[in-house]
Amino acid sequence: MHAPSRTAALTLCTAALALAGALADAPARAQGPPVAAPDGVRVQVFVDQRRVAAAKRKIGEDGTFVVYGYRLRPGAQALELRIDSDEFMQRWKGNAVLGQGKPAFEDPLQFLPVLLVVDVSNESGAPAQVTNAYLEMQGSATDRQPFIELNAWGSETFDLRNHGWGRAENARLSFAFGRERPATETFSLVLGTLGAVEVTPVRAMAAVVPAVPRLQDQRPKCPSVQQVRNCLAQLQRAAPLGRLGDIAYLRDNQVLTRLIGTLSYQWRDSANAVQQREHPVNVELRLFEFDTGEQAEMGAAGPEEGGFRPITLKTDSTPYRLPLPYRPRLAPGQNQRFELTLNAPKASRHLGRVVMELSDGRRITTAPLDLMVFVPQMASEEARQIR
Repeated sequence: MHAPSRTAALTLCTAALALAGALADAPARAQGPPVAAPDGVRVQVFVDQRRVAAAKRKIGEDGTFVVYGYRLRPGAQALELRIDSDEFMQRWKGNAVLGQGKPAFEDPLQFLPVLLVVDVSNESGAPAQVTNAYLEMQGSATDRQPFIELNAWGSETFDLRNHGWGRAENARLSFAFGRERPATETFSLVLGTLGAVEVTPVRAMAAVVPAVPRLQDQRPKCPSVQQVRNCLAQLQRAAPLGRLGDIAYLRDNQVLTRLIGTLSYQWRDSANAVQQREHPVNVELRLFEFDTGEQAEMGAAGPEEGGFRPITLKTDSTPYRLPLPYRPRLAPGQNQRFELTLNAPKASRHLGRVVMELSDGRRITTAPLDLMVFVPQMASEEARQIR
């Protein structure tokens, strides 16, 4: 993806700064539920927990897949809508270790749209008629921070893929091997632009354990999984295996190690400024395995398809409005709620609020909303081979 022009970027920044300045004048309003307006009519926004729970049950019914919704929290200047997973946000915006745990996701259907409830209350003694409703957006921008996912397939190879909407350039992987901490010299692989790369550090493995290429091509025989430890001891007595004893451990019929190091790269934000980022990496790799005649089982099937119809927010846009179909007539003391579903074509940030206009000319709004949407970029390009 290409970064926006300098002029467009500056326009977006100006809009965002203008909104931030406006919000700074009334920070207390964003710190909790909006208080009733003096005229007794108010509008609020909540996450629709009922629809979120139903969608999660439908998509992740067998428990195999994590399904991500959104949560609403008070922020310094606005109510913040973010992915409802601290672990996921650490992978995207923080310093989570690549290679630890399961992949964050396997399918874009694991990300729900933003499922909200718009709540309108008339706490006055007179009826109120809403004649117009809309989303008033002060600005939006594509979030160009890369999202790097490391997928290890239980072999000597792993994938690095960028599911974000900005390029990860000048990428380099620096690493050593060990069981719990680095125990060898440091190696380095130049990865270029991510993209998608398939990393097979066989040359580095061979520098530590020279017999690794041969053992990967011709798996040594062993009568059973239960005898693998004895088979490995016999193998070590029969031929020198370098520093295998310093870095290797066993699981079933596999001889494993850990690649421990750092992935570094550069990316450009929406203002075209170069940012530097580093991820710690700690991934389990197979050095080789014994042939015991036993076969592994296949994995589970993918999730079902979702079925929501969201309103699509614009990206990289200056102030705009999106109409909403709400026209309630509220009797004194009456409350009505409406579903609102939002999404965006890319990972992006949106600043705005819900506005309702009444027949007597009054205008009521929600507290300011700061929405950070994550949409993975699922490029179909074939991974480049890095050894």
